Amino acid sequence: MKKIIVLFLSSIIFASCSSTPQVVEPVSEEKKAELYKVGAIDKLRPKVTSEGLKAQDQVWVAYVKEVTDKLEIKRYDEAGAFVTMSFVAQNGHLLKVGDMLDTSVKTRAEIVFRDGTKLRLGPLSVLRIDSYDPAVDKVYIKMNLLTGSARLDVRGGKDDPKVEIYSPNVVVNSKKADFAVKYNNSFKTTSIACFSGEIFAYTLNDNRIIKGYENVLTTNESMLVETTYEGPKEVYIARDPQKLNRATKKDVLGSFYTDPEEIDPWEYTGISTNFLRFLTGFEYSGFTEVPDKYYSWTLGYVPIIHLASVIYLEPYFELAFAKPFSMTFFRTGARLEFQVYDGFYAGFGGGIFWVSDKIKLASTDLGFNVGYSFVNKPLDFIDGLRFSYAAAKTNDGYHQKCFMFSVLMSFYNGRELF
Repeated sequence: MKKIIVLFLSSIIFASCSSTPQVVEPVSEEKKAELYKVGAIDKLRPKVTSEGLKAQDQVWVAYVKEVTDKLEIKRYDEAGAFVTMSFVAQNGHLLKVGDMLDTSVKTRAEIVFRDGTKLRLGPLSVLRIDSYDPAVDKVYIKMNLLTGSARLDVRGGKDDPKVEIYSPNVVVNSKKADFAVKYNNSFKTTSIACFSGEIFAYTLNDNRIIKGYENVLTTNESMLVETTYEGPKEVYIARDPQKLNRATKKDVLGSFYTDPEEIDPWEYTGISTNFLRFLTGFEYSGFTEVPDKYYSWTLGYVPIIHLASVIYLEPYFELAFAKPFSMTFFRTGARLEFQVYDGFYAGFGGGIFWVSDKIKLASTDLGFNVGYSFVNKPLDFIDGLRFSYAAAKTNDGYHQKCFMFSVLMSFYNGRELF
């Protein structure tokens, strides 16, 4: 009985003690750091904007603004020796120094750093963020492109950033510029293109920058760094900077966009510039002074040359065989073509016109044409459709008018023959 009373009294005392308020000691800063140590759960942080990123812990230096398909992030330990975490990134995921970004064959990703610098990655690219060091007047961002393509826009950086990106044989740096770097692992070449601003490219020798041998690229310039061998040793050769042409631009930028129109809208949605361009079609023509009407089959060679903006020059050499081959028409001259809207174009021009058989005289030839170039070609070589009207007057006073409907054929796609 005494034991029961003792136990009852003990339980009352314990309950009364536990109900009294306890004094909690403040948590030290070291303890807080331990409690909030970066871990695997951090990859599940919510989506952020560039402004939201600034409010986050300083360990986060960038975030994934937009990604298509698969972007794998490999997070290493502080020594950079072991992968502590690997996950597929989504829009809004935060990135830190040491992260390795690996894209798949269809991936396109845009990364935004704290200072506003934008990084785009193309498919089959591997890039590591090596450092992000805030300083008094600048931000220093260092990256290593192991393979693939990267485009950097550092014009919008609010802190006048300095960016440095390495490939296996060259290093490129800039304070304010829009430029792209593409490393071809198969041929061990690096293509560099500057779209605006100024960048500096240094070839590497034994993994060191060779000072005094830098190449300066300004707006709309490009260069190529190649790899040769002296025995077993790799030697890197930098070609002189060249004016950025359309073929180089498409090669460097082609991997960043799913829609070719974003690379060169007039090239892909309008007139295709090349020298292997032909037309074939049917022509209806007649002379005011002659009662006969002619139905002709027309063949033509019409190369196209880009002049500026939406203006093209088209020399033409056209031969028409009138049914039943009783008369042949031949025209040569040049037309100016103007891109109008999304594949539609119009042009005008003139030249010289010859007629065989009944009227064996040359004459002047003036006319205009309208047409449409296919964005998605039904066949590789079918370039578009055209309607033309031409009028000619011979020295003897004959007046000819003709209407022609033709199909344009292109046998060169900017990189190779079809």
